[in-house]
Amino acid sequence: MPRIVKIETAVVVPAAVYRVWDALLDQNRWVDRLPDGAPVRIEQLEPLDETFVRVGDRRRCAAVIDQLPLVGRRRLSWEEQVTDVDPERTLEVESVPSRDAIRRWRVRFWLVPQSDGATRVCCYVSYRPATFIARAIDALFLRRRITLAADSWLTALATSFAPAEIVDQPAPELSEALIAA
Repeated sequence: MPRIVKIETAVVVPAAVYRVWDALLDQNRWVDRLPDGAPVRIEQLEPLDETFVRVGDRRRCAAVIDQLPLVGRRRLSWEEQVTDVDPERTLEVESVPSRDAIRRWRVRFWLVPQSDGATRVCCYVSYRPATFIARAIDALFLRRRITLAADSWLTALATSFAPAEIVDQPAPELSEALIAA
């Protein structure tokens, strides 16, 4: 039986847990979360149920993977479902069984409040390549692509909460400051 591949990554988001949780559940933001030039682009997240926040809720997804050696660009589609949820703490999503080269995969997000009000988001990805060719592809480049995509997505999540840059404005002259007072 093929072994399970496990990838872990984390980022500290400069926002309270409840805000990060809302962003995690906002399917419209998932599509935009990966930056331009990322090796994976999410194209579609279509809820098959009324929500995607309860165990058993499902959605249909599509993504494009660019720059695959020997293959080039490839579009993938799949269905996934929520398998575990603890509001503002953890969300686990798993693929619905299919006949693809990677038959089962799982992504778990843990939200950990930090003492400074920020939130540490941990992402655990696990999957099992189903065939010899899939295991070879995983060892050659797929694992690195998935790790890069997870890192990019979490970084984009964190920067979406980063404070806006302060625009430098010239200091008022002393007479203007006195008049304003």
